[in-house]
Amino acid sequence: MYLLMDQLYMNNDILLIDGSSFIFRAFYAIKNLTATNGMPTNAIYGVVSMLKQLQKKYSSQYWVCVFDAKGKNFRDEIYPEYKANRRTTPSELISQFAYIYQVVQALGIPMIIQEGVEADDVIATIAQYYAKQNYSILICTGDKDFAQIVTDKINLVNTMTDEILNIEGVVNKFGVKPEQIIDYLCLVGDSADNIPGITKCGPKTAAKWLNQFGNLDNLLTNQATLSGAVGENLRNEQAKLALAKQLITIKCDVQIDVFDITNLANLACKPANLIELEQIYQHLNFRTWLNEVRRQLASIRSNQEGHQQELIISQLANDQASINNLNHAKNYQLITKPSELKNLVEQLLTSNMPSAFSLILDNYTLRNSLIQCIALSHQCQDYLIQCSASQIESKQDNDLFSIPAELDNANSQLWELLKPYWQSDCPKICYNYKDNLAILATYQIQLNGVIGDLQLISYVQNSLNIHKLSAIISRCLPDIEPIQDYVDLLGKGSKQQLLSNLEPKQQLEFSWKQVRFMLNAHQIILQQLTPAEQNLYHNIELPLAKLLLQMEQVGIMIDLAHLAQLAKQLNQEMEQLEQQIFHQANCAFNLNSPKQVQDVLFNQLGLPTQGIKKNSNGYSSGEDSLLSLADAGFNIANLILAHRSVAKLINTYIQPLQECADSQDLVHTTFEQTIVTSGRLSSQNPNLQNIPIRNDYGQQIRECFIAPSGYKLIGADYSQIELRILAHLSQDNNLIHAFKTGADIHRATASQIFNLPLEQVSKEQRRYAKTINFGLIYGKSVFGLAKELKIEQSAADTYIKNYFAQYPLVSQFMTQIKQDAFENGYVETILGRKIFLKNIRSSNYLIRQAEERLALNAPMQGSGADIIKLAMLKINAWLAQQQLATKIILQVHDELILLAPIAEVELVTANLAQLMTQVVELAVPLEVAIQVADNWGLAH
Repeated sequence: MYLLMDQLYMNNDILLIDGSSFIFRAFYAIKNLTATNGMPTNAIYGVVSMLKQLQKKYSSQYWVCVFDAKGKNFRDEIYPEYKANRRTTPSELISQFAYIYQVVQALGIPMIIQEGVEADDVIATIAQYYAKQNYSILICTGDKDFAQIVTDKINLVNTMTDEILNIEGVVNKFGVKPEQIIDYLCLVGDSADNIPGITKCGPKTAAKWLNQFGNLDNLLTNQATLSGAVGENLRNEQAKLALAKQLITIKCDVQIDVFDITNLANLACKPANLIELEQIYQHLNFRTWLNEVRRQLASIRSNQEGHQQELIISQLANDQASINNLNHAKNYQLITKPSELKNLVEQLLTSNMPSAFSLILDNYTLRNSLIQCIALSHQCQDYLIQCSASQIESKQDNDLFSIPAELDNANSQLWELLKPYWQSDCPKICYNYKDNLAILATYQIQLNGVIGDLQLISYVQNSLNIHKLSAIISRCLPDIEPIQDYVDLLGKGSKQQLLSNLEPKQQLEFSWKQVRFMLNAHQIILQQLTPAEQNLYHNIELPLAKLLLQMEQVGIMIDLAHLAQLAKQLNQEMEQLEQQIFHQANCAFNLNSPKQVQDVLFNQLGLPTQGIKKNSNGYSSGEDSLLSLADAGFNIANLILAHRSVAKLINTYIQPLQECADSQDLVHTTFEQTIVTSGRLSSQNPNLQNIPIRNDYGQQIRECFIAPSGYKLIGADYSQIELRILAHLSQDNNLIHAFKTGADIHRATASQIFNLPLEQVSKEQRRYAKTINFGLIYGKSVFGLAKELKIEQSAADTYIKNYFAQYPLVSQFMTQIKQDAFENGYVETILGRKIFLKNIRSSNYLIRQAEERLALNAPMQGSGADIIKLAMLKINAWLAQQQLATKIILQVHDELILLAPIAEVELVTANLAQLMTQVVELAVPLEVAIQVADNWGLAH
C-alpha cells in the first residue's frame, strides 16, 4: 500500500523536485488567473503554492529544483517521434517560465536547467549519487517513470495527491517491483512520451508476465508459451522493445555542469530574498504572499541595528493606511506668514522622521532660475511655500490665500527662516540631489541631511528604468493618478514656457504633486533593494553626487588661444581634404549629404557595391561602406573618412569648447550619474569623456586643457583594470599569475597563444594579443576579430581557441555569464550592482547576440565604474582630512584628473596610487599610472 506524505520523511535528507512536472500540472489545474496587466500567472501561482506547501512539511536543508532545458536531447536523436503527440506549449505558459525560475531562486532553492539533458536524468543522477552515500532521497513528481529508481533510500511523492511511493508502494500501485518498472513500461508503452507498447498489453497483463518470468529477457525467451492475441502481438512486435527500453530508462550518470552536485553545500537552501520576492509578488498581484513577505521584512527591520539613516528609514511610514489612501483628496497647507514658516521649521528640526522637499523652478532648465515654490511633505502633511514676489491668490477649500510680499525671493527673511532646516542633519528625501545642492548654493545655503534621492535609488534598482519623477511614482504606486513632469506641463525647446505663466492654482497643484508621493515611493524602492544595492546607494551614489557638484563648480581651465590655433589648423586641413576629394571625383558636391556622396561613389565613379549595404535610397555611404572601399584600395573613401573625422572634431569639440568657457576661461562640464546602464559616469555640456584618445588631434585638444599658474594637473589612470577584474571574476590561474608577477599582460598572452618564450614575442604578436585581450571582454566574435586584425577568419578562430586553451576558466566564466544573463535578465558587478539587459531573451538572434556581447563586458565595465567611484570618494576624504587645496576636477572612465597647487604635488602623488589601489581587494593587484603635467594631454 502507499503512504500519505505526512506519514513519512518528515525530516528527509534531500528533496529533489521535478519542476517541469510542477509547471504543467499547475498550468492545467488552475484557470483564469492573471496579473493586473493581463499577463497569465496560473502556472507561477501553482508552482509557488506547491513549493510553499513542501516548505511547510519538510525541514530538510537540501533541496534541488530541476527543470527541462529548451531544445532536444539524446532521446529525440534516437527517436524523432519522442513526445511528438504532446500538444504545443501554449504561449501563455511560455511567458511564465522566466518568472517561475526567478521565484524559485528568490525562495533560496538551488535550481538546475541542464542543456541537452532531461530533468528526469538530472534528478536520477543526483538521487543515486547521494543514495550510495546513505542519504535518504525524496523525489517530488507525478511522473510514473521515476518508479524505476525507487529503493530503500529513494522514494517518490506526488504533491497533488500526497501519495508517497516506497518499494512497497510501487508494488501495490503497479503490481511489479521497482527494478521491473522499465520492462513494465516497455510492454504497456507510455502515451505521454509517444512510446508505443505491445498492442493490447495493458498493466495487468504486463504485471502478470513479469511476475511469472521475472524480466523482459526471460519473457522473450519464453514467448512461445504465451497464448492469446496479446501473446501473438508480443511475438510480432518484439523488435520495438529495444528502442522503448532506451527511451524509458532514466539515465543516472549524466554530466551536470550548472554546479558541482557532488558538493553537498551546493544543494543547501539559501535564505529567501524577501526584497526580490516582494517585487515579484507585487508585480504578479499575489497579494497574500506579498503581505506575508512585507510582514517578514518589517519584523527583520525592526530588529536590526544599523546606521542612523537606516533606523530612520525603517521608522518611516510603513503606514499602510496612508499608502492606501494616497489617491484620496489630500489637502496641503499653504504657508503665507513668517510665523507659520517658523513653526514649520521648528517642527521639522525637532522630528527624527524624514521629510521630503522639492524646489519648484520657474525655468526648469536653469539651476539659477527663480524658485517659484518650495514643497515639503512630513508625517502625512504637505506644505507649500510660495516664493513669487507678486501677490498671488489661490482658492483652496473655499478659502482665499494671499501670499504677502514679505515671503518672496527678494526678501532674505524667507531664506533665513528656512536655512536652519536645509543646513541641519534632520533627514531629508528629494529628487536629483546634485541639482538641489547647486540650486541652494546660489542662496549661500549648504544642503545637509539628505538620506535619499528618488532619481539615484531608481537608477541603483534598475539602470534601464526611466528615472523621471513621474515614471518612478507610477512604478511604485501604479494605482494613483499619474503626476506631471516639468516637460509635460511646460514643454521644451522653443515651445517651453515659464511656470509663472500658468494660473496660480495650476502652479500650486503642480508643486504639491511633485512632493506628495516622494516618501512613499522612496520607502517602497528601498525595501526592494538587496543589502549590496543599499550599500551602493547610501555609501557610493549619494555621497558621490556632492563630490560631482564640487568638480563641476571648480571646472578645468582651457587655453582659448591654443584652441583657436587648432581650429584654424583643422579648418585648413578640412579644406585641403575637400579639394582632394573633388579632384578624385571630378566634381564638387556636398560632403555632408549622404545622398550626394552615395551618388558620386556608386553612380558617377561606379565603385564596386559587393558587400556594401543597401537602403531605400541606394547603397550606403556610411562608415562601414567607406572602410570596405578603402580596404579595396579606393583612396577617395579614405579621404572622405578623414574629412568626416576632422569635421566631427570641429563640430563636436572645438566649436562647443570655444563657446562654453566662462569669463575665467574655465569649462564646467555636467556629470550625470543615471545615464549609462553599467554604472559609469557620463559628461555633457560639453562632453569631455569622448574626446578621441587614439587620434593626434584628440591629443592636441587635450593639450588645450591646462593648469593655471602655480598649479599642476595630476593624471591617475587605472592600468588594464577591466582585464584585472576579469582575472578576479574568472579566477583563471594563468591570468592571475601574469598579473601577480607584474608581467606585460599582452606579451604574456602572446607567449601563451603563440607558444613562444616571452623574449621571442614580436611587436605584431603582442598587438594581436592586446586586440584579443580587450576584444574578448567586449564579446568580439571570430568575424569581428578577423576584421580588426585584417586576417583570415580561420586564423582568428585559431587565436581565440588558443587563448581559451591557455585561459580555460575565462572561457567558463564567459559561458556562465551568458547563462546567468539569460536566466536572470541581468549580470552583477563585484559590489552587487545589477546591470539589466532588456534584449537578452529576444527571439531575434542578432539582437540577442548583441545583448550577449554587452553582458560579457558589463561585469568588468560596471565593476571598474564602482571601483573608481570608491576611489574618488576616498581621495576626496583624504584631501579634506589633510586640509589640502588639491581638487578632483575630471573623471574619464578609468582616469582621474586632479588640480593641485605646486606645493602639494609631491604629497598628493606620493599617496594617490595607494588610495586608489586599496579601495577593493581583488585576486590580482590594481595598478595606477601617475603623471604630473601642465596640460591634460601630457597628464594622460
